[in-house]
Amino acid sequence: MIEMLVNQINKSLEKGCYITALVSAIIIPDICGKAEFPECESNKSRYIKWYEHNIGQYEKNPDASKEIPYMSGKVIWSLRCKLLHEGNPAIEDKVKDSKDENYTYNYNFELVYDTNNSSLTSCDKASVIECINEKTIKKYHSVSINRLCKVLCSTAKVYFKNNKDKFNFFDYTIKIK
Repeated sequence: MIEMLVNQINKSLEKGCYITALVSAIIIPDICGKAEFPECESNKSRYIKWYEHNIGQYEKNPDASKEIPYMSGKVIWSLRCKLLHEGNPAIEDKVKDSKDENYTYNYNFELVYDTNNSSLTSCDKASVIECINEKTIKKYHSVSINRLCKVLCSTAKVYFKNNKDKFNFFDYTIKIK
């Protein structure tokens, strides 16, 4: 399933079907999270744990003294939910920061599909732009659809290759005629 999904995401990117690619790619942590953390009752906790362990920790700013927003598991989960349930990729979502429960962060996304660059080097940009009031900070993310899809796909391929035995919950086949 993972290999087929990754191949279809890559074909979608090649053909410029970026929303189809993105919707397909953001379900990858759901599938891999189920394999890695089958004991978790919540899809959300599985998703976030798998994403953070395999991707999110590498997306953080290495300089811990500077708190720069990044594409965390919570942020990607919020993007996934808004896109899958409302068809709205340009989300503004309130997410409590785990380090400081006194602040609410509003995330605004700009999704960018670079027709000239589909490599992993196409960077995401995130920055804190404004404080709304003493308890709300607005964070803006400019997210490369190409990069997000490629990172999710390449991580899933490696994870699946190393953990095929954990994917025993698939009990169906797809016949292509």
